[in-house]
Amino acid sequence: MASVSDARERRLRNLPLVLTISAIALAVIMGGALQTPHPYGHPEFVVDVFAPEVVASAFLAAATALLFPWRAIGWRWPSSGPIAGIVPLIVLAVVGLGCWLAARATLPSGAEAMAGRSLLILRTTLLVGLNEEWIFRGLLLATLSLRLGLRRGAVLAALVFGLFHTLNAFAGEALEVALIQAASTLLIGAVFVRAAIATRSLLWPVLAHALHDFVVLDLARFAAAGAHAAPVLVVTLTAWTLGVICLVQLFRLEGEPPYR
Repeated sequence: MASVSDARERRLRNLPLVLTISAIALAVIMGGALQTPHPYGHPEFVVDVFAPEVVASAFLAAATALLFPWRAIGWRWPSSGPIAGIVPLIVLAVVGLGCWLAARATLPSGAEAMAGRSLLILRTTLLVGLNEEWIFRGLLLATLSLRLGLRRGAVLAALVFGLFHTLNAFAGEALEVALIQAASTLLIGAVFVRAAIATRSLLWPVLAHALHDFVVLDLARFAAAGAHAAPVLVVTLTAWTLGVICLVQLFRLEGEPPYR
């Protein structure tokens, strides 16, 4: 059994292998995004990409089961760690949920039927959070930290996460909008990286990621239906502020790879 475990650990240090697995999963997701006739961010776009996200989840589960140690990429119960590492994630989640409730309360009468669509959006964002955390805070963070050290691995994982979202330009977004999204995602990704390292687990980052994406998408939908737009600005500014704080903290990290 020790030899099997050692082989899995060695594969996790194999950057070309990890990049290949990650690229295949991301290609499945992007392929689904390119197939839908709806523009990126549209509620129907989010509903349409559910099936590709399911396929990507199944692929990541199979690849992990065959090749990598689950615990070494963050699939473990959260441990108690520095409270400062998890506070930004908690603040992001609480502010996001509060803003969603506030915006929903300002919907015009007769718009209550939008709640059913909210559940479909949440269904997709749960998988988006799962898959993106599995790839960027699971496989890539673990591998880059093993090869480059915790600080450089964490910063590079956050940077790659942001750069990946420039591909939204191929899903219908204007290039300048995609670049803004990439910068925003870099900052938000720093919050998720910090929490993953603090808890040595992907669980809370997955849930917070899913909730944040859901809130952002649904708030835009609520605003288009006549709800107050201020909650969108509050969520955005909160996420950027927390992201800057966490990004600075990533440059000061010391210690072992995150899931040891």
